Amino acid sequence: MEGRWAHHGGHRVGPGPVQVLHLSGMTGEDYVARKAWRQASLKSCPLHGQGACGLSRHGSYPRVKPPGIRVARYYCPREGITISLLPDFLASRMSGELDDVERVVCGAEGMRSVEAAANELRPDDIGLPGAVRWLRRRLSPVRAALLILVSLMPDLLGREPRLSSLRERLRTEHVLLRLRGLCPERLEGLPAPLGLAPRRRSPPDSHRMRGQTTAPEPRRLTPAAAEERPAGET
Repeated sequence: MEGRWAHHGGHRVGPGPVQVLHLSGMTGEDYVARKAWRQASLKSCPLHGQGACGLSRHGSYPRVKPPGIRVARYYCPREGITISLLPDFLASRMSGELDDVERVVCGAEGMRSVEAAANELRPDDIGLPGAVRWLRRRLSPVRAALLILVSLMPDLLGREPRLSSLRERLRTEHVLLRLRGLCPERLEGLPAPLGLAPRRRSPPDSHRMRGQTTAPEPRRLTPAAAEERPAGET
C-alpha cells in the first residue's frame, strides 16, 4: 500500500528521525485490524529522492494508542537516520490520535481558564500542575499551527484560528485530520502534533549561555509525559 505521501523536501530537516505522513484514509481501528503498517511502503527517500542512498526497510515500532498500532519505518544510511511512515490519523510526536488532541483543544476553547480546562479534561489523579502541562502541550502547538494555516489560506479557512470556528466552516468534527489532507505540502513547517516539524533542540551548554552556573534540576517525569514517550516512538 503505497498510498499518497506528504513529506519533508529533499533536504535534511534536523538531527533526529524524520516523519513522512501516510495518507491512508483509514481509521485507527481499521489500520490495526488490517495490520496496514506491513503493506505501507516508501518508493524513494524523502531526503534524497531517487538517489542511491541505500534506503531500506527498518521494521516497525509500537505506539501506545490505539492499542495494537505499529508504525512502519525505513532507514537512510547516508544520513544515518530513520524515517517513520506515520498514518494520517496519528498525532505526530505525541501519544494518541489527532481526534483525541482535537477533542481536548476544542473542549478547552470554551473554558474560562487553562486550569479549569485541565481539571475537567484530564480527570485522572496526576495533580493540577501535571494536568496543566499536559493540556498546554496540546493547546500551544495546535493554536500556533491553526494561526499559520488561517493566515495562509483565509479564503478557505476564514480568519479565526479556533477549532470551533473551523468545524463550522469545514463542516466536520475532524478538522485536524482534514487539514492534513488539505495542505500536505505545508506540514513540514507546522508544529506537532498536527505538523511534522522536528522538535527544537537546545544546545547542550545553553543553560551556561544564560548565565547559570549550576546544572538545572532534573524534571520529574509525570505519568502523562512517560506515556507520551514510549521507547522508540518518533
